[in-house]
Amino acid sequence: MGWRRVIESKLPFAARREIVRRRHPTRVFDLVDLNVHDAGPGVVIETYWLTTPTGECGPALSLRVLDEECWRIDLLSTRPHLHLNLIDNRVRRSHHDNRIQLPSDNVADAITLLRGNVPAPLSINGRQAIRNHVLDEAALGRAIDAAEAHMLELQRSRTQATRATNV
Repeated sequence: MGWRRVIESKLPFAARREIVRRRHPTRVFDLVDLNVHDAGPGVVIETYWLTTPTGECGPALSLRVLDEECWRIDLLSTRPHLHLNLIDNRVRRSHHDNRIQLPSDNVADAITLLRGNVPAPLSINGRQAIRNHVLDEAALGRAIDAAEAHMLELQRSRTQATRATNV
């Protein structure tokens, strides 16, 4: 363990969280067609087309509570998956791959999973403010509906564009 890690391990949790947040920005990939959907006080859902450095691409969704990414769904065509509490996993120095593999890149299936489970990762988040945050269920439902529509549109339009260039 390097000297920085030793020093950081002695810091309070909140300070370690801020160091990790600055060192590991959650947006390191190419994002286009970003839409932000208001999901109530302190909650937003972002939908966008994601392209990774390896060229994988697909529609993606980030659910942020109090400006922290608590859910991210990456519907990449070759390996669709989701992440929960990204900053928490980095702060706790989780060395395992925190991806939860999804059976397909089907937008409706991913949205159904999100819709039924939004509170789960919030209840185990390292920040008490997020654990205690009260969700506006009506606003969240409307935002999820809008996010699903945008992801389906992204998938349809990008798939058509890809087919057109391959003809």
